[in-house]
Amino acid sequence: MDTQSPHNLPEQPNAMLGRDQELKAAREQLISDDVRLLSLTGPPGVGKTRLAIAVAESVLEAFPQGVWFIDLAPLKDPALVASQIASTFGIVEIRAETALDNLTAYLRGRRVLLFLDNFEGVLPAAAWVGKLLERTQGLKILTTSRERLRLRWERTILVPPLSLPDLAQAPMPSYLAGFPSVALFVQRATAVNAAFTFTMENAPIIAVLCHRLDGLPLAIELAAARASVLAPAEILANMDDRFRLLGMGALDQPDRHRSLQAAIDLSYESLLPAEGQFLCQLSVFSGGFSLAAAEIVGDCAALGLDGLQSLIDLVEKGLVNTIRGPGAETRFTLFESIREYLLDRLQASGGLEGARRRHAVYFLKLAERTYSDRKKGNQKARFDLLESEHDNLRAALQWSLDTGEFDIGKRIAAASWNFWWLRGGIREGVRWLETFLGNDGESRDETHMLALEGLGLLRGWQGDYEPGKALLMDAMQIAQERSDQEAIVRVLAWLCWISWMNGKTVEAAWLTKGMEACSPDVDPWDLAYAYLSLGCLEFEAGLDEAAGNAFTRSIEFFNLAEGKQGAISAASKLALLKYKKGDLQEARQEMAEALEAARQSIDLYVIAYCMDDAALLATQLLGQQIAGSNGTRGRDLEKIALILGAVDHWREIRSLLRTPHDHAAYLQITEMLRSQLGEPTYLRAWQNGQALTVEKVVSEAIALLETIRLPGSMDRRSPEGEGTSIMLSERERQVIGLVAEGLSNQEIGERLFITERTVRFHTTSIFNKLGADNRAQAVAIANRLGIL
Repeated sequence: MDTQSPHNLPEQPNAMLGRDQELKAAREQLISDDVRLLSLTGPPGVGKTRLAIAVAESVLEAFPQGVWFIDLAPLKDPALVASQIASTFGIVEIRAETALDNLTAYLRGRRVLLFLDNFEGVLPAAAWVGKLLERTQGLKILTTSRERLRLRWERTILVPPLSLPDLAQAPMPSYLAGFPSVALFVQRATAVNAAFTFTMENAPIIAVLCHRLDGLPLAIELAAARASVLAPAEILANMDDRFRLLGMGALDQPDRHRSLQAAIDLSYESLLPAEGQFLCQLSVFSGGFSLAAAEIVGDCAALGLDGLQSLIDLVEKGLVNTIRGPGAETRFTLFESIREYLLDRLQASGGLEGARRRHAVYFLKLAERTYSDRKKGNQKARFDLLESEHDNLRAALQWSLDTGEFDIGKRIAAASWNFWWLRGGIREGVRWLETFLGNDGESRDETHMLALEGLGLLRGWQGDYEPGKALLMDAMQIAQERSDQEAIVRVLAWLCWISWMNGKTVEAAWLTKGMEACSPDVDPWDLAYAYLSLGCLEFEAGLDEAAGNAFTRSIEFFNLAEGKQGAISAASKLALLKYKKGDLQEARQEMAEALEAARQSIDLYVIAYCMDDAALLATQLLGQQIAGSNGTRGRDLEKIALILGAVDHWREIRSLLRTPHDHAAYLQITEMLRSQLGEPTYLRAWQNGQALTVEKVVSEAIALLETIRLPGSMDRRSPEGEGTSIMLSERERQVIGLVAEGLSNQEIGERLFITERTVRFHTTSIFNKLGADNRAQAVAIANRLGIL
C-alpha cells in the first residue's frame, strides 16, 4: 500500500545537478525539532526553487499530513498571502481577518510542511507568517526568497552558484564533466540538440562560458538552449550581448525564468530609487571593491545613503556578494551578469561617466598614497591591498586612455610601477608607462620624472639595459633641473640596480662618485637603498672593500629609516664577503641571522635573493667542512637542491631574473649537485622545494648552516684545554657577555635586535667552541680563557 504523504509538488523535467551538499544541509535542518522556518536565499537565477523542490521531496515521510507548494510570484498584494494559503487547504475565506484563526484551527494536531516559493515579492506578509507559526506546533515552513524574511523563527541557507572548474587546469573533458555547471550545460544542450557532443575541442570553451555565466543555473540553461543552432564557441562569442542571447527560454517556464534580464528585473525593481542608483554605480568596479571605495564611487553622500547599511541590504537581497580581502577585510563583488545589467541601466540614466570619473580619482588617490607611504613599515600589506585592487587600477588606467584624461592615468602609472616591479608585473608596467609617456612626452614635471624612473628601472630589469639607462638619465636631468636631491639619489640607486642586474660592472666607478657627491641630508630611506644597490654592483665588480663599506652604510641608514627589508639583503651580501675574507664562522652566523630576519619579513622578493646567497654560502662551506663530517654530505646537498627549487619557484612567481654573476654561480652549483647526487635525486629534491612553504624552506636553510662542521669548531667531548685557541666572533662575544650578565635568550635578543632563535643559534655555536654543556659552564670557560 502506498503510504507516501500527500503533496502537490511540481514535477521536474530533468535531474538536479550538483546540489548534494546543500540538499543534505537543508534536509537536516528541516527535520530538526529546533527548526520551524527554513529560508533558501540567493541571487536571481541561482536555482533556489529547484533545490527547494528537491528538499521538500526528500522530507515527505516526515510530514504525514502533507507537503504543500504555493507559488507566491503571481501575488502583488501581501494581504493575499493568507487567503492563498487557506485556499490550498480548501478553506473558504470570507474575511481576511479570520484567516489566521481558521488556519490555526485546521492545522492544529497536524504535521504539515508549507512550501512558500518566491516570498521576496510579498515580504510584508512575513509578520503574518510569524504569527501563524506561533499558533501551530506541527507546522513547518520552507521558503525561497531573494532576501530573508527577518523572523526570529528563521534559519537561512544561502544557495551558491554551481561550482566552476579551475581554468588553469588541463581542460580534459573527464575533468570538466565532474563540475555541475559544465554538466548542466551539457545536459540542457543535449536536450535541445540530439547531435550535440562533449568533446576535447568544445570542453574548454564550455568551461569558460560557465565562468562568464557566473555558475548561475538559469543563465547556463538559457545559454545551452542556444545549442540548438549555435556551437559553444559561437555562444561564447555572443556573450558581450548576453541579455539578447539569454532570452526566449521555454514557453512553459514562468516569465521570470524565460530570460536572464527578466530574472534580474524583479530584484532591481524592488529597490528604492536611491538604492538602485547606488547599486548601478557599483557596476563600474572591476574585480571587487571595499566599503570605503563603494561609499565614494557610489556617491552615498549625494544620495543620502549609509554605505554600510546599503551594502548589507544589497548582499541580503542577493545582488552583491562578499569575499575576504587582505587582512581578512570584507570586500564586495557583483556577478558578471548583474554587473552588465547595471552598467546598461547606468549608461541609460546618463550616470556612467560621472561614476567612472569618481572611480578613477579614487584609485589615483589610493595609488599615490601607497607610493608616498612606501618608506613606512609593512610594505607587504600595502602591496597586498594593491593586488586586491589591481583590476580596478587597470580599469582606471583604461578609462583615462579612452577619455583622453591622460594626466590621471599617467599619475596612476607613475605611482604604481614599484608595485608592478616587486609583484611580478614588469611587462604590464612597461606597457602602461610607455603608453602614457608617449601621450605626454614634453612634460618636465614630477609625475613625468617618476614615470621615467619607473620605466627606466623596469626596462633595465627586463634586460633592456641601454633603453633603461637612457630613460633614467632623462629622469636624472629633470631631477637636477628641479634641484631635487632626493630624486637624484633615487635615480642613482635605479642606475646601480640595472647595472647590477645586467652585469655592467664598468659603471661602478662613476656611480660611486655620483653617490659620494650626494647630500648627506637626504632621507635615510633613499640613501639606504642607494648604498644597497651600489654595494651589489661593487660586489660583482670584485671591489670587496668598497662593497663592504656600501653595505655597512646601507644597514646604518636602514636602521635610521626602520627599513628591515633592505637591511636583510645587505646582511646576506656581507656574510658572503666574510666568507671571501676567510671568516667562515662569522659568515655562517651572519647568514643565519639574515635568513631569520628574511623569514620574519614575509617578502618573497627579499627572501629569494637572500636564499640564493644562503645556497651559495652553504655550498662553499660544505667544501670547507672538516674531515670526518661527510656522513651527511648527501643529505646536505639535497637540502641545497631543495632550497634552489623553492627559490626558482619564487623567482618565477615574481619574474625575478638572476644577474649574470648570480646566474653563473647558480649554474655551477646545479651542475655540481647533478653530478654528485645524480639527476633523479637532484630533480626530486628540487621539485620538493617548489611545494614547500617559505617558513619550511628558510628553516631548512638555517638548519643546514647550523650542521656544517667547520675548521675551528670543537668537538663537545674534547678536553677544555684544547679550547684555548678557539676564537669567538664579535657577535658571539656579545652574546656570551650578556649570558654572563644573567640575561635570558629573549632578553639577549631584545638587547641585540635579533630573534630568540638566532640567540639560540649563537649559544649553541659558543657551547660547541668552548666544549660547554650549559650556560654556567660556558661563562666559566670563557672567563678562564680571557674571553670575557
